[in-house]
Amino acid sequence: MGALSDAVVAGDQDAVARLLDGAPNRALAGRAGAGLLTRAVRDQRPALVELLVAAGADPDRPEDTDGVDLVAEAADRGAYALVRALLPGPVARQRRALDAAYAWLGGSEEDELRRRLGGGPGITFTYEDVHEEVDPYNPHLYDPAPVARRIRATAADGRTLTVETAHRALVTCIEEMIGTFATTPEELADRALHHARPDFRDWTASVWRLADRADEQTFACAARLARSPARPHRHFALDLLSALGTHPFRRRPWRHGQPALDLLRELLTTEHDDPELLDLLLSTYAWYALEYGTDEDPFALLPGRVHGPVPRRRQPVHRPLRRSPSRCPHHRPVLSRHPRRRQPCPPVRVRRPSHRPARSGRSGGRRRARPA
Repeated sequence: MGALSDAVVAGDQDAVARLLDGAPNRALAGRAGAGLLTRAVRDQRPALVELLVAAGADPDRPEDTDGVDLVAEAADRGAYALVRALLPGPVARQRRALDAAYAWLGGSEEDELRRRLGGGPGITFTYEDVHEEVDPYNPHLYDPAPVARRIRATAADGRTLTVETAHRALVTCIEEMIGTFATTPEELADRALHHARPDFRDWTASVWRLADRADEQTFACAARLARSPARPHRHFALDLLSALGTHPFRRRPWRHGQPALDLLRELLTTEHDDPELLDLLLSTYAWYALEYGTDEDPFALLPGRVHGPVPRRRQPVHRPLRRSPSRCPHHRPVLSRHPRRRQPCPPVRVRRPSHRPARSGRSGGRRRARPA
């Protein structure tokens, strides 16, 4: 146990995995295993927490962790990766994490931190981006985009509280683990739009939870948000429609697939000033068009389609996409359909080389007689 304790303190994941492979079953079920688990949670090492829990370390025994509920504490801090590592186990453990995370959904994180510090005008906040840990076995899958934000509140007397903005993602994830679908699509969308950051965990958790539902209420919610004047609403709707169309575990065809294709065609006919959303709209339309058998050119539906000569100073709405090719298979520059650009090139006559061997000794065009 001494070597294992040293490896946990050092954060050596390979050493911990190697030592646990040779340990007997339930070797960490007692107080020693709970102490190692507490140290890994305090150091915020979710990979080690996952290994220790799988080896028998029990986070449901507060008497072995100095009276601290590790699951509820991690969920209260919004430590998404730690909670996911601690969750495998009985449903009671998952419900404790759900209750702790749900307490933060009433308002903003700053208001809750201010309330816990007793209020007052001297409270200051600092912000820091939270990134995924690099998987040492799959480093090529690392995404550098931030997945949450860490907020640190400091009171005038020096007291501090730190929290990560992943409580909504935790609630969505735990609800899925428990198996409840009582949450409405509107509530899931509101969780994603609270921070309105497409790379954040609360956004992606809501998108894929709704994609798993794929019912009539989900499509109605996507259609309502897609027609909203607010940009984050339209972005979330397009992400949701894309996830619904490309879900790897759904039997096709989706019963709302054709109405979704009609909705995307309707969106293409409206004005779009945002190249990022237009690119997402074109790629999503391409998936649905491929699935439901239409060869309609989406560029023909765009507003302001160019029919004649285009002055150089005029910039069409979709012009920025030509600098970054879209994933849409129909994507091609609109100027390629200009009548003058479709003039065929003049034919070039190429003389075919002769492969006959050179003839020698020809005279008068008559072939020399072969000797007998």
